[in-house]
Amino acid sequence: MKNINLINFISLCSVLFLSACGGTSPLRQTQHWGGATLHAIILADTNDTSIGKSAEVDLQKMGGLVESISGHTGLKTRKYYLSGNNFTYHNITTTLNELSIMGNDVVIFYYAGHGKNPETKTRWPSMSIEENFLDFKSVVNTLESKNPRLFLAFADTCNGFSNDRFYFSQPRTSARGMERTENYRQLFLNAQGYVIASGAKPGQLSWSNSKDGGFFTNQFLWNLETELASRSKPSWTAIIKRTKRPINVPSGDLQEPQYKVNIVGETSLVTTPAIGHDNDLDGENDLEFQWLFEKPQHPSQNESDDTIWH
Repeated sequence: MKNINLINFISLCSVLFLSACGGTSPLRQTQHWGGATLHAIILADTNDTSIGKSAEVDLQKMGGLVESISGHTGLKTRKYYLSGNNFTYHNITTTLNELSIMGNDVVIFYYAGHGKNPETKTRWPSMSIEENFLDFKSVVNTLESKNPRLFLAFADTCNGFSNDRFYFSQPRTSARGMERTENYRQLFLNAQGYVIASGAKPGQLSWSNSKDGGFFTNQFLWNLETELASRSKPSWTAIIKRTKRPINVPSGDLQEPQYKVNIVGETSLVTTPAIGHDNDLDGENDLEFQWLFEKPQHPSQNESDDTIWH
């Protein structure tokens, strides 16, 4: 009995020593689900007359993803779903500023709505909320400052300049394979770092329709489900490599998702990992990989009622 107590005392001292020296606690390395919380901030401009139906679809899909993550990982959830009349600048900024994050928590931020590039030499869009614009980069910086173990930030919005118009068309569907609990745990419990992405590069538009939601959102969810169904060890790097693939839209315009990824233990996809710096506009690693989707078809005449733009 004395020997057991001595071993426990030595183990405790080792943990305290690591903490004092800036080392990583074994709890953070291997037992991420213990007492951790998943904070889901999902913003959808469902009242908008042109994209409201599409945003509602995205809201439901992302809400379903949050439920799946919680069910497979045991993470407690705190949901901040702001849509309809609750989609206000005050509500959104207050939610972000007052977010209370513990060091082992996971944060998912998602935005579906209008946006544009602020033309301030940033790669990231500004999100349109009422009569205001909220910089996606400032949201990312706010989340980073709260020091979660893992945070994901996605903006499915246009990134065009000043007077560009928003286009909507037919995206792909995203359903593949069986969900595997161990893969959920690998991605959401055992990962540490960040994944940041938006639906289009500066000067480009982001597409969606009222039936299937955002094109970029569908592309991301498809690739996430592909990794969840994989028999090999899943990784955020693999998901984003596929999600960044250019999207072929019926108008012939180019929509290229953009990203920044820095996950501990995975090969980084960024040349400069500092989130707040935008001097890496062309810094993506354009690795090739097999195209997993069927190319979308041009909409037929009888589908034109579901293809809107303004």
